[in-house]
Amino acid sequence: MLDEDELLSTLVLFLYDKTKNKGVINIVGDGVISINGEITIIDQNNIPHYLAYYLDDINDQEEFNAWYKKETAVYPVSKLTDITISTDGVLSFYPVKTPEKDKTEINPVDYLIKDEYLLHNKAMLGRKCKILYKKYQIQNADDLGIIRIIG
Repeated sequence: MLDEDELLSTLVLFLYDKTKNKGVINIVGDGVISINGEITIIDQNNIPHYLAYYLDDINDQEEFNAWYKKETAVYPVSKLTDITISTDGVLSFYPVKTPEKDKTEINPVDYLIKDEYLLHNKAMLGRKCKILYKKYQIQNADDLGIIRIIG
């Protein structure tokens, strides 16, 4: 009962069994994940094979399973200490004005995904985005969603 447009979005799904310290990340679309500090960029050149494109072709569970197996990137997770799942908006930062010559540069991906500044603040992402804009004169050009879990 979903509108097809609602299925034209990236899906980053993280399932985790805390008792076994194992899990899996499934991604349809573009995104960024970090497993214990190792960043992986999932890039399908903004033309991913969203489920909505195949609704007319999928008539039963078997056909869905075939699509899912072919179009979903799967990343197993074990011995979790730090995990981040993110939209590809974290890659979209650009300078709003020409930086001053002596201005310190920053890697926004590392700052938002790995850096522990403001870690226990519920508004961490918003605050860091404001810092990136005010202090470093960069901002994101695409939707940005980040979930980080430190075990």
